[in-house]
Amino acid sequence: MSNERNFSGSDLSERNFSDYILAGANFHNCDLTGANFGNAYLTRADLTIADLTGADLSGADLTRADLTRADLTGADLTGVNLTGADLTRVNLTRADLTRANFFNCDLTGANLTGVNFDGANLTGVNFDGANLTGVDLTGADLTRANFFNCDLTGADLTGADLSGADLTRVDLTGADLTRAYFFNCDLTGADLTRVNLTGANLIGADLTGVNFFKCDLTGAIFSETD
Repeated sequence: MSNERNFSGSDLSERNFSDYILAGANFHNCDLTGANFGNAYLTRADLTIADLTGADLSGADLTRADLTRADLTGADLTGVNLTGADLTRVNLTRADLTRANFFNCDLTGANLTGVNFDGANLTGVNFDGANLTGVDLTGADLTRANFFNCDLTGADLTGADLSGADLTRVDLTGADLTRAYFFNCDLTGADLTRVNLTGANLIGADLTGVNFFKCDLTGAIFSETD
């Protein structure tokens, strides 16, 4: 299929685009519910305001694609490449993002409630103002990620690498940060009420104004002498 197709506003629900080359294609405001884009080439595609509820994008290449305000509720994005993509205010509720590549992706204001990020690359991602309530980020690489003003209540960040991340004013109430790594992380004004920080490494972290109320700090490391 041509890589310059304009589908703007079309009803393409349940369509099969698997393995298609659709670089730069225009899917603005399209109905793509249940569509199959498995292993499709969608670099720089326009998917703004598209409805991709339940769509299959597994293995697709969405490098630098624009998905601003797209609805990806329950979508399958396993192994997808979203390097440099714009996902501002996207809805990814209950989406499967296992092994997805989000390197330098913009997720400002996104709804990520209940998302599975198992094995995903989240290095340098901008989560500014995103809803990450109850998200599973176990063992995730969140190096240099920006979580400014995010809601991470009840999130699981066990063993996550948050080196150099910005967690300014983040709400982490009830989160699990067991063995998490916070080297040179900015936690200024963060709410860590009832957080589990067992064995966490906080060497070099900025803890100015942090609320540690009822935190479990068993074995937590705050300096190289601990």
